[in-house]
Amino acid sequence: GCRNLRVIKFNDNLKEIGYEAFYNCVSLEEVIIPVGAELCEGAFMDCSSLKSVVIPESVTEIGEDAFAGCTSLLNVLIPESVVSLGSGAFSDCQTLESVTFDEDSKINVINKDMFNGCVNLTTAPALPATTLAESCYYRMFCGCTLLDNIPSVLPATTLAKSCYYMMFSACTSITTSPVL
Repeated sequence: GCRNLRVIKFNDNLKEIGYEAFYNCVSLEEVIIPVGAELCEGAFMDCSSLKSVVIPESVTEIGEDAFAGCTSLLNVLIPESVVSLGSGAFSDCQTLESVTFDEDSKINVINKDMFNGCVNLTTAPALPATTLAESCYYRMFCGCTLLDNIPSVLPATTLAKSCYYMMFSACTSITTSPVL
């Protein structure tokens, strides 16, 4: 990656931030995704100095491992427009403290390993999807050792094979389980 890149300014006409476009840009600190752009697989993976990301309402998909390994990322707001989160989109974001889905979220695809290894995450976001694909939520919060506040009810009404498998594995601070 670009070891000294700290700031990115995107063209307003950008439609896609491609596969591993900024992979391992270890000095990158802040990203404002342009309106209309989609985030492909690994777009900002291992950007270890990335503290802030702004995802606009126009984004519909966050690709697999898009922000995986962004070990300085603190907070994420998933806008209403996002309907799909790729596997491991925020995995191993070790300083991630909070994730919020917009209250009117239309998300219908959440894949495995979403927040796996986010050791500073203390509150699990409310999970909006009601129909779950195979392996959905698999290892979603695995290894989130400080996680102690989880949704009291998980909203799924239709489950496929392996849903919820190891969802809270190694979450040593949880004292109650959600209603399934």
